[in-house]
Amino acid sequence: MKIELPFLPEFEPVLLTGKKRATTRTRRHGYYGDVFEAFGRYYVITHVIRTQLNYVSSCHYLDEGFNNPNDFIDCWNRIHHRLSFQTRPDRKVYLHIFKSQLDACEFHVHEFTNTNGSCRICGCLIAQKG
Repeated sequence: MKIELPFLPEFEPVLLTGKKRATTRTRRHGYYGDVFEAFGRYYVITHVIRTQLNYVSSCHYLDEGFNNPNDFIDCWNRIHHRLSFQTRPDRKVYLHIFKSQLDACEFHVHEFTNTNGSCRICGCLIAQKG
């Protein structure tokens, strides 16, 4: 299913280069297999994990597109200024892990040439632009 999963403009470079492979949200935005568009590219959710914010900062900061835990925490505090990391590091959050639809699947690189928006090789369904 196609979902809405908005990103701030500052995340465009790390999303488009594949450095950002996850996003942490205070509520669940999607499920395995859901597709979203960001900055002109489609992504598919591969995992959604309910976990603690401090676990994300220590173990998934690279997946979030940051070079170190402090950069992740600084960004979290800027976006969630009323519910800062320091206020509730044990806060339950949803870690959405995803991959670009341009990435290879387990067996091949998807070729979205069918008019219905599915891969001509495996039939994976993708919401195409237009």
